Amino acid sequence: MDYGTHWIRNCDVNTVLENKHGVLSHSFFTGGSKMKKMLTGSIVLLALLTGAGAGGAETVLRVAQVADVSNLDSHKMNDVYTANVTKQIFNNLVKMNKDMEIQKDLAAAWENPDAQTWIFHLKKGVKFHNGEEFTASDVKFSLERVLDPKIASPGKRLVSELQQVEVVDRYTVRLVTKKPFAPLLTNLTRYEMAMLNEKAVKAAGDDFGKYPVGTGPFRFKEHHHGDRVILTRFDGYFEGPAKVDTIIYRAIPEDATRVVEMESGGIDIMFNLPAQDFDRLNKNPNVQTIDALFQATTFVGFNTQVKPFDNPLVRQALNYAVDKQAIIEAVWFNRGTPSFGPLSPSIWGFDPTLPPAYPYNVEKAKALLKAAGFPNGFDCVIWTDPRTERKSIVEMVQA
Repeated sequence: MDYGTHWIRNCDVNTVLENKHGVLSHSFFTGGSKMKKMLTGSIVLLALLTGAGAGGAETVLRVAQVADVSNLDSHKMNDVYTANVTKQIFNNLVKMNKDMEIQKDLAAAWENPDAQTWIFHLKKGVKFHNGEEFTASDVKFSLERVLDPKIASPGKRLVSELQQVEVVDRYTVRLVTKKPFAPLLTNLTRYEMAMLNEKAVKAAGDDFGKYPVGTGPFRFKEHHHGDRVILTRFDGYFEGPAKVDTIIYRAIPEDATRVVEMESGGIDIMFNLPAQDFDRLNKNPNVQTIDALFQATTFVGFNTQVKPFDNPLVRQALNYAVDKQAIIEAVWFNRGTPSFGPLSPSIWGFDPTLPPAYPYNVEKAKALLKAAGFPNGFDCVIWTDPRTERKSIVEMVQA
């Protein structure tokens, strides 16, 4: 979901439950479906809204995230914190607006002449940060790179049905799929589908993730590992220069530290606001909070290829055994809703008439486990990311 004009795209990653043999996939609940983003500091807000800083003092936007970035090569990363940064460095052929409508990005227009063909007409005069012009050959290079097994791109699954990428002319490219593939246009909006410059990628080699080059509103300046990433405004951006000079993404894993930094004016935007602090900070006149239904579904997943999670009775039992409402109340302070399946209510295609999925029923869970051959249950290991709410969730699941 985009907020602002090519500023911060807030994404999410999934909690996973894993046994010793592999990743444990089934929806439990839409925990934390309330997204919180915070802006503070009247001077910074005024600078953003009025475009102050052009010819004046440098304007800096400071963003706090839970973790540092991994690899700034958009084709090789797969985490929300890195994605928030790469969305400022790179562009895609198409993008989504805040209403989930597909919009032009690097593509000026496109057409779908038959069920397996997409033709994209590119914007002319778009420049990469290294001065190279963006052309159809960069589209071909980028998509074929994602598909290259040697790159091992997490985004390969999004375009796995691509059969051919053909350069028609300098500003036109044709994509042909193996069969009709309805999600293609939507998948091309994903951060893994960023358009790269072939010359820059080949010049950097394996270090491209350390020195990324894109077409976005900000260019990479430096990365202090474990601490911060610094981006500077790219004045040659095809949609016009950004309204701030510099964005600093700070890695602050401790919830309390992020909150203190927000209240003291040390940061301007904060992701992952602890739910217990929301009401208090919402009353702070110097803090703007945004409380909106999030698109991601927080779930615990199973590897259905390994025992005992290959047994649907086990998976059903675990769903019944988890008190989703209790998690929402204890972890999210009622800022969430139980899921009805893998789709959040904010996503197109969600069916609001669906009945509650797997209501909390311990006795039914026990009966299903017994029927599956585990009358005394079984042991497994839970894996999760370092966010406080995620750890709290898996502790409640474990209990």
